[in-house]
Amino acid sequence: MLDSLLSLDASVLQWFNALPHPTSLTFIMNAATISGVGSAIWFGLALVVVRQGDFESAFRVVLSLIVTTVVVSGVLKPSINRDRPALMAISERVVAIQSDSPSFPSGHAAGAAAGAYSLARVWFTRAPLIWGLAIVITVSRVYLGVHYPLDVLVGFFLGLSCGIVVTGGSRQYR
Repeated sequence: MLDSLLSLDASVLQWFNALPHPTSLTFIMNAATISGVGSAIWFGLALVVVRQGDFESAFRVVLSLIVTTVVVSGVLKPSINRDRPALMAISERVVAIQSDSPSFPSGHAAGAAAGAYSLARVWFTRAPLIWGLAIVITVSRVYLGVHYPLDVLVGFFLGLSCGIVVTGGSRQYR
């Protein structure tokens, strides 16, 4: 069963990577990936929340990102230790700089979901823009060939789960 799932995962990545990669879209995807390194964009937006004087909400955003990082990069990635696509000797066209950290689950996708969830609760009028950014960061990882689709799906839902747990579920901050 697991072998079939991993084979399907590699096939979907190969199909996705065979699609056209126009220079302008590749530039956008690289920028999205760079903004997601270490959840930098989300920590930066938490600083904006601090500047607005909402320290409690900013704390929750930062705490959700820290918990997500510990769970994904501190526990799951080293435990599962899945090789990245380019290291698997299949025919992906890797566009981004390759990382040597394990592939599963995606830290970029997890950070994007945790950051988007906790920030959308603060800036609910900007939630579509925030979630759009999170989705672009997540998709960029597959587009650039540095993650399998399953890596980003699981990472996204792990980050979302961490964000929900840390921020207290569905109630709004304000």
